Parts: sequence; structure tokens; C-alpha cells
Amino acid sequence: MAAAMSLTPFMHSPPLPQDIPLTMSELVLNGIKTERLHLRQWNDGDIDAIHSIMQDPNVNYYLQKYQLNLRPTIEAIAAKSELTLPEKGYGYFVCVHKETKAVISLMGLNYTEIEAQYFPCYTVSWVLKKDCWGKGYAKEAATALMEYGFNTLQIPEIFSCTTWNNKASEKVMQSLKMEYKTSFNFPGFEQDDIFCNHILYVKNNPRNGRFNKC
Repeated sequence: MAAAMSLTPFMHSPPLPQDIPLTMSELVLNGIKTERLHLRQWNDGDIDAIHSIMQDPNVNYYLQKYQLNLRPTIEAIAAKSELTLPEKGYGYFVCVHKETKAVISLMGLNYTEIEAQYFPCYTVSWVLKKDCWGKGYAKEAATALMEYGFNTLQIPEIFSCTTWNNKASEKVMQSLKMEYKTSFNFPGFEQDDIFCNHILYVKNNPRNGRFNKC
């Protein structure tokens, strides 16, 4: 399952509020854990693992425009995230299965800046290894990541987008209790590109976070 990746210029953030809990950095350094998964910072070997996942044409199908199957793209994501995760509290996390210790997913919580309605905004995204599809991992990891974004980073609303025809990922968004917001043509795509039209979902922070709104 591949979904909701917004890999145009990302992680250019507005100022962090002054009352962000001091435990944020510690939390990010230790990672975010769920019943089955561990979302953590990048370690040695993770670039190879994510690059290998992206060689599967089924995983890369909806993401071809972003060239995630190319190693330099993965290296750039890793380098940026290694800086922003401890400093800002968000970026791309590597998702590891706690029992097998295998890298199964790339999970993102980013501030995404593109020229489209409702952007810039905070987005949650995921790319999942094919043999892990249909097991609830995307929902489990995204739920934890959104709770972290709402409770620790105090983000008021988190969006997610994917191509109009990526029904599996749209179902994940719906299972996360996200609401459909709009459809739009993603910048950088030709108008006749089958992947040009994207759908956008959003979920509001139930705690009415105090983070600067998008």
C-alpha cells in the first residue's frame, strides 16, 4: 500500500509555539511505539531497506512522479529527516515491525508547502511494504503519528492526500476518521496525467491545538 506521499518541498515550518513540551525531543529520539510497530529515526541500513521496498512496482505505482525508487531521493529524505525530527519533532519516520525487527514502512508527518487550496499544511503519509498490506499496519502507525502530532506538537488539523484512484489508501484515511475535504490537481503533474488529480482528507485536533494554523 502506497499512500499520501507529498514529496514536493516539505518541512519548511512555521515557528514552533513556546509551550511545546520539553519531552518532545526525547520522545522523537526514543520513537513512537504501538502494539506491533516502532516509528523511529533513521539508522544505518534504513536507506537500503526503504530503497528495496520502493523497487516493487506495486508499491511505487501511485508514487512514480516522486522518484522514490531512486536511491538519491531516499538519501535526501533521510538526510532532511535526521535534522528535522530532533529539532522540529516531525519528518519521515522509519517504521519497524517490533517482533521481526524488519523495516516495513516509511511514515511521514510533515509541513507540506505546495500551491494548492488548504496548503501549506501538516500532512500524514505512508508507504508500506507489499507483503504487509491488508494487516492494519498503515492505520496503526498513522493513528499513533496523528496522536503525537495532536497531543505533543499541538497541531490543530492534519491532512492527508493521495491520487483519486488510490482506493486502498483512501479507505485508510476514512478508517482514521478523517473527512473528505476536496479534490485538486497536484502541482507538477501534466493535466492529462492519470495521477494528476488528488483527493484531500483532514482530521481536526480534538484538543483544539494551539499550533499556528496552516
